[in-house]
Amino acid sequence: MSYLIVGSAIVGGLASLNLLLTLGVVRRLRDHTEQLRQLRESAGYREESSLVVGPGRRPGPFTATTVAGQEVSERWLVGPTLVGFFMPGCAPCQELLPQFVAAAEATSRESGRVLAVIAGPADEAAEYVAALRDVAHVVVEEFDGPIHRAFEVQGWPAVCRLDGTGLVVSSSRDEVLAELVSS
Repeated sequence: MSYLIVGSAIVGGLASLNLLLTLGVVRRLRDHTEQLRQLRESAGYREESSLVVGPGRRPGPFTATTVAGQEVSERWLVGPTLVGFFMPGCAPCQELLPQFVAAAEATSRESGRVLAVIAGPADEAAEYVAALRDVAHVVVEEFDGPIHRAFEVQGWPAVCRLDGTGLVVSSSRDEVLAELVSS
């Protein structure tokens, strides 16, 4: 009988120790998660849904010239506007291109504007220009060009939708494209 009591006490003690250690590990994981979040924010990391300036904000000032020779700037962003950022050689950009073209056509039908910005040398951007020039105002600029800086682009492809006042209302590419193609 005494062995049973001692054995039960040992098992109970080990279970209590295990519980304490588990709670300690959970607490450390929470601390590390918060530290990682702070580190990512300080480094400027953004989730996919915010590869560009986020909802409720306006892009910064910019001036650029389209491949057709038209000047565009932040003042041009009046009325509903769809903006897409692409980069030649980017597989996700290539996959997104047909969806963006369909969304651009839907936006144009609803009297909206479409701006497509291609990062990289003009000779490498020719395929994108050909696919987009009939449905969008197309700008080809360097990776850190004026429009990329104004929209705070952090990766490609990136898409956002602006309202009639130039305010970003959505910057999740899946959300923007699904909404526009379905309408």
